[in-house]
Amino acid sequence: MQTFLQETAKDILQKYGNQDSVCVVFPNKRSLSFFRKAYAEAVGATSFSGNFFTINKIIAQLSGYFPLEENSVKLLFTLYDAFYEVFKDSDYNASLASGFDKFFDTGNKLLKDFNEIDNYLIDIDQLCTNFADIAEIDAFYSNESFSQEQIEAIKTFWANFSPERLSKEKLRYHELWINLPRVHKLFVQKLTENRTGYSGMINRMICQKIDNGSIAPKYKTYIFVGFNALNKTERKIFSWFRQNGSGHFYWDSDEYYINDHAQEAGLFMRRYLIDYSDDRNPKPPSNILTQPKNVEYIGVPLSVAQAKAVYGILDDFAHQEGFVPEKTAVILGDEHLLFPVLNSLPESIGSVNVTMGYPFKETPVYSLLSNCIALRKNLRGKGEKSTFYYKDVTAVLQHPLICNLPGVNSKIITDAIVNNRMIRVYAKLFEPECQLLKLIFCFPLTENAPTDILFQLMNVLSEYFFIKNPNPKPEKNVENEYIYNAYLKIKSLYNVLIENCEKYQLSDELVLNLLRQNLDSVSVAFDSESVGNSVQIMGMIESRNIDFDNIIMLGINEGVFPKTSENDSFITEGMRMAFDMPVLKYKDAIFAYFFYRLFQRAKNIKVLYNNVFGQSTSGELSRFATQIQKEASNTYRADSKLSITEREFMRQIKPSHTNNVNVENNEDSRNILKRYLVNDYHNSKLSPSALSTYLDCPLKFYFQYIARLTPEAEVEEDISPADFGTILHASVETLYTQIKGADGLITAQALNVSEPIVEQHILNAYNQNFKQKLKDKESLEGFHKIFFEIVKQYLGRIIEYDKSVAPFKFLAAEQNAYCPIDININGLPEKVWIGGKLDRLDIDRNGNLRIVDYKTGNTAKKMKFSNLADLFDDSQKLRRPIAFQLLFYSYVYMRKHPDLRPTPAVYAVRNTISEKDTYLSADSVPVNGVNIKQLTDEFAEHLQQLVNEIFNCEKFEPKPNDYCKYCDFYELCNADK
Repeated sequence: MQTFLQETAKDILQKYGNQDSVCVVFPNKRSLSFFRKAYAEAVGATSFSGNFFTINKIIAQLSGYFPLEENSVKLLFTLYDAFYEVFKDSDYNASLASGFDKFFDTGNKLLKDFNEIDNYLIDIDQLCTNFADIAEIDAFYSNESFSQEQIEAIKTFWANFSPERLSKEKLRYHELWINLPRVHKLFVQKLTENRTGYSGMINRMICQKIDNGSIAPKYKTYIFVGFNALNKTERKIFSWFRQNGSGHFYWDSDEYYINDHAQEAGLFMRRYLIDYSDDRNPKPPSNILTQPKNVEYIGVPLSVAQAKAVYGILDDFAHQEGFVPEKTAVILGDEHLLFPVLNSLPESIGSVNVTMGYPFKETPVYSLLSNCIALRKNLRGKGEKSTFYYKDVTAVLQHPLICNLPGVNSKIITDAIVNNRMIRVYAKLFEPECQLLKLIFCFPLTENAPTDILFQLMNVLSEYFFIKNPNPKPEKNVENEYIYNAYLKIKSLYNVLIENCEKYQLSDELVLNLLRQNLDSVSVAFDSESVGNSVQIMGMIESRNIDFDNIIMLGINEGVFPKTSENDSFITEGMRMAFDMPVLKYKDAIFAYFFYRLFQRAKNIKVLYNNVFGQSTSGELSRFATQIQKEASNTYRADSKLSITEREFMRQIKPSHTNNVNVENNEDSRNILKRYLVNDYHNSKLSPSALSTYLDCPLKFYFQYIARLTPEAEVEEDISPADFGTILHASVETLYTQIKGADGLITAQALNVSEPIVEQHILNAYNQNFKQKLKDKESLEGFHKIFFEIVKQYLGRIIEYDKSVAPFKFLAAEQNAYCPIDININGLPEKVWIGGKLDRLDIDRNGNLRIVDYKTGNTAKKMKFSNLADLFDDSQKLRRPIAFQLLFYSYVYMRKHPDLRPTPAVYAVRNTISEKDTYLSADSVPVNGVNIKQLTDEFAEHLQQLVNEIFNCEKFEPKPNDYCKYCDFYELCNADK
């Protein structure tokens, strides 16, 4: 079967020949390119004449005006000038006119509305006329061609502004609405003076030329090919060409959705086929129902998996007899799937031709620029005192375009930020670094130039480009296209803003918003004029007028295709209906046409959709696909040759492992364990935490203490539980060191320290822990203030309890204690270092030596045990970690001081400290200096057995438990899965 463009090319050539006076007009560049090839084939020559243009080129020829982009900043500035003149002294909208920053969002909305008002030839005075009461509406529209339904819609709109219920917000909107005609008139007047304009304004001017007879077409005959949704100005232009006998039309439609008036796909075309009859077919062909087609709906779990499914489908097509790559297309209903598809193509299909633009905001270069924008947004201070927020800094340093560059010390800088807990990072940190980092992290060049960020980003892009392309002739690749497009867009914006920055007093935030808006509109062009023998990859819009034998559609989900529509406009849906302006259903009708049109001449169609419910999709097939299945497939219609089947895509996934992870205690791990042995080279010690970790899970012990795997270091901006302990311990140590006597004695009187002294010790510990230089607690903000007060409360509880047991002798704090323990490795005697750090060592007023441990967590049920074997229970049910830790410290201390008998004690500061909760209990007997030697001797036997097991075990195996999901190594181990 011939394609629509092949049929059209032959018909045009037959009727008009190869005349220079004939101009053929297309809705877009892609259909024009495919037509060129079809026309060349019809002519029978590779070289041919022909005036082929897109509709935009024809509009420019007819108007003589320079069109500005719809998001042009020049348009917004000009609109603001007009708005300011009208509203500078208004009662309710003066604040909007008081500065461009405040006008920005309203301006973008007004631009869209004015564009539609002009494109649909709306009399804006008539649209915005102010009515005192509903009766005036009937009188005003009595002689107009408005239906009763339209008048009712207008009445409903104005009923919302009845005087008795006008809120301040309604008054603001009412004033804005009735003054829009004045703003529009001034806006158009200012643009006309410079012979520039937006598309709606230029289209309206051409219509005015038609009305006054001054339009002067360049060609004798205009042939319009493959159009669908036309606005009112375009319809008037088409009508003028038809009435003058110089306009001819070729419509790409199908009887299936044209004759059925319930089909939204034919909403526009039904009207056009009457007003501008098709030059080739007096009635639409019937290809959807009468031509055999194999259609398959394929549900695929998750969006990216659709790209993986494309591999198998294309490979099947490629191995079919008579496969022609050029007649096969991948159509993206969700254009974000472009790169996943490009990375999932089989070699069997040969080359591909990407005939669509890719949204720049989906590229790595965009994300890097976004990170740089975030740096500027969260910048604090001025000049050399400027600081950046650490999360913004690390986002840049860890960006794949930055961290892999030669000469960029991303890890070193990130580690410095983490180790020094830099919440705010000074720009001078990057002075010794490469030029690219200096450019990214430079502080503002001037204090009053928000456009500096644009200049800075241009320099960043230039520097990055030359780093990646050291040769004088850079290679042509996708990344360079990203950089080039972004640079041009930023430079264009910079040139406009630098001229207007002072006049409009632009803020940093507004410049950044303008930059983001401009970058969001960039589409990196992949399209080429070549339509050679390659598989085509394109978006839905680019597929207009082009036919293929084999089609794969991706992203055909409800809510994705068609997209959920929103009407961001000052003109309500009711008023749009009343004035025949586009309403939300028009957008759906446009996309319905794109979808149904693809079925007209295809032979094999695969429709893929994400069948998993998620945040971005409902897991439902698009209603367009469901409609054509229920209304046109041979399952439901006997006269149809459209066969539709359904299936689920099942990708066979082989798990990376089927058994629990375990690690053999081989020669490598034994060599690493030697660091704990007593010798001349190593002094690492097995701590109570390490031994408890082994009891919890030997595999976790291996990861943490042998493989030395650690979670990625982060700056802990918020307070961690470890911070409480660290700062509390340091505060007690420095305070008690200050107040103790020459003999180390601390009395109750000495403990009556003033509140400022206590606070200063906490602040000193806080500064040291968080790498700060705060002079008083008033400098603290947010949760850090609460944290400070909690530590102060904890320290107060320690002081209050110590008053009750004073006087006591403060011997030491944060003291290291370690000793060797004898084990056998493969029958040979060895010694292993064990030890840890004692929070506090003191002698109470009764002469008892105490080892005191401060605990900020819950100590309930962790200090009483029945027997010592329970402390080594690997099931965790009977283990008492606090008792284990204190007996461990007591044993180690006594090994070094065999004549001393300490009493282990705990200060649980979460609640008021009491005598009964301070000491350990073994089978209901308090643990003290009397029984500690007997207990630690037995404890040592179990301890020796445990350390022996660690050094002689065959495997480090996991122990699944309820806490696995909180483990740092959870993703490495599937023990609980």
